[in-house]
Amino acid sequence: MRFQSAQIGGSDTFNIANGTVNFALWTYHSCKTVFVNQNTQADETYCLSDWATVTDFIAPNCQSTQNAHGGQCNAADGTWFIEVAHS
Repeated sequence: MRFQSAQIGGSDTFNIANGTVNFALWTYHSCKTVFVNQNTQADETYCLSDWATVTDFIAPNCQSTQNAHGGQCNAADGTWFIEVAHS
């Protein structure tokens, strides 16, 4: 994500619409991260570099020692969440 955000040139923001296609998914090797917009009233605008930072936090803190295969970070207002999964 950080590489892609550097290639965009100037702005690394992206938009996720509300409705039926309300998510963005990135996959790298055995890791997947998804950003889901749960706000039914508005689109969500976020940036790749911040998404990468949240993913950096979630990945090592998702109880892999207890055989968990991922984790989730939820917005305080419940309008979106970011999830990381390892296969």
